[in-house]
Amino acid sequence: MTANSPLAVAFTKNGARTYVASNITQSPLTVGFSDGTSLAVPAGKTVTSGAHAWSGAAPRAARTRPTRPTRRIRRIHLSVRRRRST
Repeated sequence: MTANSPLAVAFTKNGARTYVASNITQSPLTVGFSDGTSLAVPAGKTVTSGAHAWSGAAPRAARTRPTRPTRRIRRIHLSVRRRRST
């Protein structure tokens, strides 16, 4: 099984096939598979079809920056003294 996109794959389990394709561009995309199946994938989304169907992207909360730790980490400052020349 091949597809006309590097971000597309087909899985087969117990004879049931699931097609998955992702579109990282800002324009809609139609992905074609070698068995004649095609998937319309909206911009910035991942779509599945077949045995397991799902469409979407990561929730907005998953794409935000991580929060700061609640526990403060103490910094340790080391000082080095120079030996005086005699």
